[in-house]
Amino acid sequence: MSLAATTIVGAGAIAVDMGSLYTTRGQLQHTADSAALAAVSALPDEAAATIAAQTYAEKNMPAAAHGAVVSGADITSGNWDPNTLIFTAGGAPVNAYRVTTRRAQSNNNAAPTFFARALGFNSRDVSAAATAAKLSEPGACVTSLSPDGAAAFDVGGTATVQTYDCSVQVNSCDTSALRAQGNVTVNIVDLPDPDDLSGEINICGGADVRGSATLSPAPNTNTGEQETDPFADTPQPDPTLYDDASDCNFNNFSATGDVTLSPGVYCGGIQLTGSGTATFNGTGGSLNDGLYIIKDGSLSVAGTINVVGNGVTFFTTGADATINFAGTADIGLTAPTTGPLAGFVIFGDADAPATTPHTMRGTSLGGYNGFIYLPEAALSMIGTATGTSGVSDCTVVVADTVDFSGTANFEARSTCDSFGGPPTTRVALVN
Repeated sequence: MSLAATTIVGAGAIAVDMGSLYTTRGQLQHTADSAALAAVSALPDEAAATIAAQTYAEKNMPAAAHGAVVSGADITSGNWDPNTLIFTAGGAPVNAYRVTTRRAQSNNNAAPTFFARALGFNSRDVSAAATAAKLSEPGACVTSLSPDGAAAFDVGGTATVQTYDCSVQVNSCDTSALRAQGNVTVNIVDLPDPDDLSGEINICGGADVRGSATLSPAPNTNTGEQETDPFADTPQPDPTLYDDASDCNFNNFSATGDVTLSPGVYCGGIQLTGSGTATFNGTGGSLNDGLYIIKDGSLSVAGTINVVGNGVTFFTTGADATINFAGTADIGLTAPTTGPLAGFVIFGDADAPATTPHTMRGTSLGGYNGFIYLPEAALSMIGTATGTSGVSDCTVVVADTVDFSGTANFEARSTCDSFGGPPTTRVALVN
């Protein structure tokens, strides 16, 4: 009987305890998976990524019931190489996170046993790990969201639109959704790169191509396909920052010549004229995250003002809130790399969009390094407007309609390493 009891206890330990530990490991794996995905989704803000991982770990396995299954040391940022399938902790650019979850003695939360206690095993260490990464896919770096507009993507004059390893997407299903007339060029450049990315011209409806217009490669017309807005889930700035007159830091701001501005709420817009340089600081002011809220007025630049800003986002809200770069202004704007609007250099309020087109002219000074997002408004690039001019790896345009005319020479790229990858990036578990 004594020998039999030992055998029975041993069998119970195997059946019950192993089953319990298997269940615990399953919980830990699920928690690691969700925490890693949450962390990667928060990139490029690494501080926010760590918080997201911890938040999702707590939601799946609350510390009150399981102890702390994730510590700061268990959340590791790094680089995932899709070619070698290797995760390098601390590697750059950061496009991946590895999260390890534990029920262990070192965490004071080892998984308890039941029958195995009779054999001297009161608990066991159990752990799981997951790695999630942002995986670049061929996508659009110029998108017209209008579902049915005629000439929703319009190229005229002698304009040139050139994208590198990324597509032009026209969501309109109108028979003339894309219009190209005159001595214009729309060209998708396929660069030799290890990810073997490429691009296309995709149109839900038809194309109206006239004169000596050149589109390369030939567009995919009448696809019937409309791509989703890649930024639809990006939260807009909190309305309580600007919805009351008392929130205005400046009213009808204007300046001539050299001027330096700080983040804040600019009611009535900003008017800059003359010659010199307008410098938009990325820190300071009432909104210390580089956010300039342009409310009920335009950000208007005329004359020969150079516009420079590093780590800045312009959020336009209100019927008259437009971007209006005119004259021969040189434009050099770079979006923030951290914070809730990382990557956005221009962000239009979808709930209170401009009723007139945003107009951008200017000559080359690095152009727009980041995302230009105007989901319910028209964007017109006229004259000598430029995009990246070979300087930036990230100029992405998403607007209701897009118009290039005059001598516009626009280059778009969506590598966007500084901002955590392109907006068409897919987040996935990789091991």
